[in-house]
Amino acid sequence: MRGPLLIVTAGFPPSAAGGSSILNRNLWSEWPADDLVVVARRAKATAENPALALPNVKVHWIESWPLEGQWESMLDPWAAFMVARKVIEIARQVRPRALWASWPPTSFMLGAWIATSRLNLPFYIHLHDMWQQAACGKPRLFLERITAFALERRVLSGARRLFTITDAAASHFRERLGLESYVLDHAVPQADLDNASVALSPVEQPLIHFAGHIYGVMNLDAMQNLAQALPICRSATSLECFTQNGPEALRQIGLAGSRIVARFGSKAEVMAAQRRAAIVFLPLAFRSNCHIEVQTVFPTKLLEYFVCGRPILVHAPADTWVSQQARAHGWAEVVSEPSPQSLAAAIDSLLGSPQLQARLVAAARATAQRRAAPAIAAALRAELERLENERM
Repeated sequence: MRGPLLIVTAGFPPSAAGGSSILNRNLWSEWPADDLVVVARRAKATAENPALALPNVKVHWIESWPLEGQWESMLDPWAAFMVARKVIEIARQVRPRALWASWPPTSFMLGAWIATSRLNLPFYIHLHDMWQQAACGKPRLFLERITAFALERRVLSGARRLFTITDAAASHFRERLGLESYVLDHAVPQADLDNASVALSPVEQPLIHFAGHIYGVMNLDAMQNLAQALPICRSATSLECFTQNGPEALRQIGLAGSRIVARFGSKAEVMAAQRRAAIVFLPLAFRSNCHIEVQTVFPTKLLEYFVCGRPILVHAPADTWVSQQARAHGWAEVVSEPSPQSLAAAIDSLLGSPQLQARLVAAARATAQRRAAPAIAAALRAELERLENERM
């Protein structure tokens, strides 16, 4: 009898924190619930949103965790053995046909890898980011760097199929490790696509919206450029920033002033704010000690930006996947010069051109339609069935 697919991932709904939880919800919500069993972590400090839950999917939670505080990230790979024990325990109960592990974190992907060798099951890996490169510039993650350096090729090549998030990421693994992968596009929920067709009210004030964490490796200098651009814009533009970084933390990194407002809200509140903004802003770092990660990333916030009905402004290096895709498909205005003056000019030009705004919004919606979750899940299901049939 054909068993379910066993998903091994730290972030899973109703967890409301982290991109992995969002990606998992969008993808697996379109999968037959009786064909899924999940092993995930329920972190005490992580907020949960019941509205995000997939109530018909059976989730086996790892409730206790041996690591807390700063030790959690520093020693994360060590927890792989605990994850492996849990996966083996659940696998013996549900008799899955295969394991599917997502990264990050290393503890869950590595735990699934250890478990699959003992269970003799096919193993799929979904990389939401670069593994070895993700610890760049983070000296505390010594064990993470050592683990990735020692095991990356062995673990990834042991997968029946490797799934990556962009063609740039796929090229990276092909060129560096000689590994082919299937580019699994980030999926846009059907409900978000349906809401995108609703007419939006006119913008009352020229707010620029940003949602997400701000940190040096990925976007800090681009956000600082925006902060310096706001006072020199001809329009009275302000930044509404939904982030876990509080006002004091923003001030310490140069993001402060009368034109910057820091907020925190639920997914529904953030998406409502996007729909009333004049521009939604996507920054990527120009100065990063991990440029490969910046170059290949697909920021999860884009899934919301595509359907919010407001024009997207990308401020990122020209060689990033985001900049190249935005230019190729016309779903964002792109500023690839790390200059507050260039950014201010682009903001004024965009605010002053309803025609340009309409073109960008239409292209973003078309891109979202191509990433509709039902279609992405159906294509993945066909790929897994093809792989399973090859083994028979």
